[in-house]
Amino acid sequence: MSTAEYSITVLNKSGETQHYVLLGGSNVLATSTGVSSPTGRVKYDVTDPNITYYVSQGDYAVGTVVDLSESPPFAMIDFTKARPGQTIAAVTHNHDGTFSPYEL
Repeated sequence: MSTAEYSITVLNKSGETQHYVLLGGSNVLATSTGVSSPTGRVKYDVTDPNITYYVSQGDYAVGTVVDLSESPPFAMIDFTKARPGQTIAAVTHNHDGTFSPYEL
């Protein structure tokens, strides 16, 4: 499978400083340090054969397997639904704890 570069930005509008994780399937690929609210953001640039990613909050180490059914709310970013060549997405972590639908 070929490898592509993807960029995913998380905007923190939750009202609290958060730690975010980027997952490929159930494996943590990347983490963030504390991201402030309401103007904080974290950007993940990944080169990975996955085309579906998940963003959640939490304090997990890279390589950890996370059961999404037991995690806090998460956003799914599915690049199979993107226009050809589209490799950038953004999600917002809302004040009520939910994540907005991703924008490609």
